[in-house]
Amino acid sequence: MDINAELELVKDFDNSSKFINEPGVFIVKIKSYLLSESRKDYKGNPYIEFAVETEDQKTSNVTFYLLTGKESDKAREFKLKRLKEFLSNANADDKLKGDEYLNSIIGSKIKALFKKSEYIGKDKNNFNKPVIKEIIEYSFSSKPEETIKGVQSYFHTPLRPSDMEKFNLRLAEWESEHKQSTTAAPKAEPVVDKGMSDDSLGDEKGDDLPF
Repeated sequence: MDINAELELVKDFDNSSKFINEPGVFIVKIKSYLLSESRKDYKGNPYIEFAVETEDQKTSNVTFYLLTGKESDKAREFKLKRLKEFLSNANADDKLKGDEYLNSIIGSKIKALFKKSEYIGKDKNNFNKPVIKEIIEYSFSSKPEETIKGVQSYFHTPLRPSDMEKFNLRLAEWESEHKQSTTAAPKAEPVVDKGMSDDSLGDEKGDDLPF
């Protein structure tokens, strides 16, 4: 597909799941948000998570991990830009602060692209054998009336070469430990995005976000 080609909205939904379980472009409504600081006993990297719903009532969580201060300048700029894009497309009221600012996008609609991403997981039914899993997750968005243009590769993010090397090493170690061998890297069925991934960030004071 040409880079200037419009990526069409998904119209024929997979009715086998109540979640967004396929890559595509969807109009979604923002239903609510959750800050990790509100989770009792949570000690991981801080994040903000938005619950969204398609016009066909399929749901997903869109998660943005906030800065820890350990990221490179390039990573910091990219992650902040990604979150601000989401908030801007949802018409967040920049005159407000804190919860009022975040509440200003509840009920708003955006056009969002969801992609299938590969990550390293474990097969809990087979002694935690390393496997390559897939997750359907939010990638980027626009305002509902705008056109999202791109190529089909936008819908799929394979493991990076460095992560594939890591996977092969873990698999070899597992096989050595269990005295087994395989000829191909196993893949598990796609799992529905719950808003979490290994690509996490944490909060940093002074990140110039109004919350």
